[in-house]
Amino acid sequence: MIFSRLHAAAVRVLGDDEPDVFEVDHVAAAVPLFDWFLLGHLGADYFPHWTDDWAADVAVRMGGPTWFLDDESALVVRAPEGEPEIVSSGHWLRFDASGALIGSDRAPASP
Repeated sequence: MIFSRLHAAAVRVLGDDEPDVFEVDHVAAAVPLFDWFLLGHLGADYFPHWTDDWAADVAVRMGGPTWFLDDESALVVRAPEGEPEIVSSGHWLRFDASGALIGSDRAPASP
């Protein structure tokens, strides 16, 4: 997330303790290249609450496009202004800025 221009929003939404740890008043991206978020470790045993439902709730509050990837997934970024490409043998979710699910490794449910 240090690459997202929207980094400060993520710190607020996730309740990150980064400002306290580094004793700073303002949080900004270290390398502001992208206008989207990436949260890894979706469904990992060591983050048991990082479920699809959790991701959907967080995506609504992020205020920007958000990718959630498990540990078997990655994004290939060829240019900061371009769309990333998903590379995955696992599970991933992609939400737009409003928090609507716009992509997933799973087929949508039938009506």
